[in-house]
Amino acid sequence: MLQGVIQEIDIATGRVLLEWRSLDHIPLSDSFFPPNASFGYDYLHINSIDIAPDGNLLLSARHTWALYKIDRRTGQVMWRLGGKSSDFDMDDDAKFAWQHDARHRSDGTVTVFDDGAANFPEGAGSRESERQSRGVVLDVDENGRRVRLLRSYRHPKPLLASSMGNFQTLSDGHVLLGWGSAPTASEFAPGGALLADVDIGKYHGSYRSYRYPWTGYPTEPPAIAVRRGRRDRGATLYASWNGATEVSNWVVSTGERTSNLRPAGIARRQGFETAILLTGSAGYAKVTAIDAAGRHLGSSRAVRI
Repeated sequence: MLQGVIQEIDIATGRVLLEWRSLDHIPLSDSFFPPNASFGYDYLHINSIDIAPDGNLLLSARHTWALYKIDRRTGQVMWRLGGKSSDFDMDDDAKFAWQHDARHRSDGTVTVFDDGAANFPEGAGSRESERQSRGVVLDVDENGRRVRLLRSYRHPKPLLASSMGNFQTLSDGHVLLGWGSAPTASEFAPGGALLADVDIGKYHGSYRSYRYPWTGYPTEPPAIAVRRGRRDRGATLYASWNGATEVSNWVVSTGERTSNLRPAGIARRQGFETAILLTGSAGYAKVTAIDAAGRHLGSSRAVRI
């Protein structure tokens, strides 16, 4: 039998501020997970912890189909949302199964990635509780113990994730859903319109997918190649820098010797690889990547033209 254990640790001192063990609070009978002796009975399966607006903890337990609010000081369960022992009256369309990534937002709502399906290890089979996975926004009335569905986000193609997945609320109100074992990431407008969709590839499941500002600075220099024209009709340089996100233009430097190359022109970056036509007769050339502000980012090796 496997129980769920969480700890809060003071990084500076290493002191354990809270240790919570599921068997002290949640009975085995609340689980929907089929027993499997050879693997171990993972009756709870905690898969996310969030800090609620009041400072307490929100746990998601996949195998009981429930969220638990935990008193951060005492470890006592303040309420159960979903599953067999829910403390809330839930509308049918607000119920979820095999879920991931529960987040308690500052406005009091709770977001959840509702898998709706599960595959079990060691030949224990699978279950599909829903036809399609979704991201849900729940209106949680803690005082009145009532939960209703505010919004639901589904993919236009019926994706069903049997594991993993997440729900990210972006700063502009958009929603980013990672579909876990259905390897896709999707961005939705607040009203539910699909804005962007990324197919990660059928052999590449993703536990969670996020959208964040990101800048790539490769550790290798820009790459350069040359194709010479026929009958001394110039040459074409091909410049690229795999992983660099800030390149705006390429500065081309030429000269008779590699030790004496001078800027000869500039070309705007065109996609992954930029073709640059040279018309002079200089013996060598290199390229330097610059950003939109004109800052030098990196230079290639020199090649013979």
